[in-house]
Amino acid sequence: MTNPETSKFKYHHDDLKKISVMSTSFRKIDIDQYDEEVLNDEDLYEVDSRDPDQVLEEARQRQAAVRSALAKCV
Repeated sequence: MTNPETSKFKYHHDDLKKISVMSTSFRKIDIDQYDEEVLNDEDLYEVDSRDPDQVLEEARQRQAAVRSALAKCV
């Protein structure tokens, strides 16, 4: 008589081979190509039209303002 506890976990070698092939082929499917709500890089941010030098100057001004604000707290 077969033990039901162990028999349900027995697979034939060919069954395991089929499962392996199915799982690897599944991972190769790009499901995003069928999804209309795909997040593109262009949707993540708006292009900054400012000159890099302007951005650097604004960052330096903000840095100075933050440092002076922190110095007042200490």
